[in-house]
Amino acid sequence: MAVGPIVQYDIDAQGLAHDERLLALYRLWDSKRRGRTLPARADFEHAELAPWFGNLILLDVLEGGKDFHYRLFGVTLAEEAGFDMTGRKLTDYPITSNLPHFFSVFTEIIKRRSPALSEHDPAVPNVRRRRRLILPLGRNGETVDMMMTYNYAVEIVRPPDPYL
Repeated sequence: MAVGPIVQYDIDAQGLAHDERLLALYRLWDSKRRGRTLPARADFEHAELAPWFGNLILLDVLEGGKDFHYRLFGVTLAEEAGFDMTGRKLTDYPITSNLPHFFSVFTEIIKRRSPALSEHDPAVPNVRRRRRLILPLGRNGETVDMMMTYNYAVEIVRPPDPYL
């Protein structure tokens, strides 16, 4: 039986206790806030994010959320999906059935300025469910101008094709 998208907004460490990968990234994000609502991307050292690289997405917020630019689309994600979004916009995403969910979640995160946990069917041949922690970032500590997402396969149908 197919399960639709699930989203938990305003997620905190307690809500991530079930998943050490997500909890560790959340704690790193939280430590970088230093009294601000949001940390900036510049607050993170490249090496600090290394454990998550293959499944990490960095999205620039364009025009307050009218679109989003993929600054980074992790290599593991690209292999599992069969396409790479790095350098492209969300409106260019090839699986258009996912766009309403993505825009809805990202818009709500911009409004709330707090992390969210979501799970959805990505509609790709290799993966049945994906889980993602979405962490808002802001250069001024208050306005969301970027999002960092750790996104991984919960249920793999078959391994990625080796030619991708």
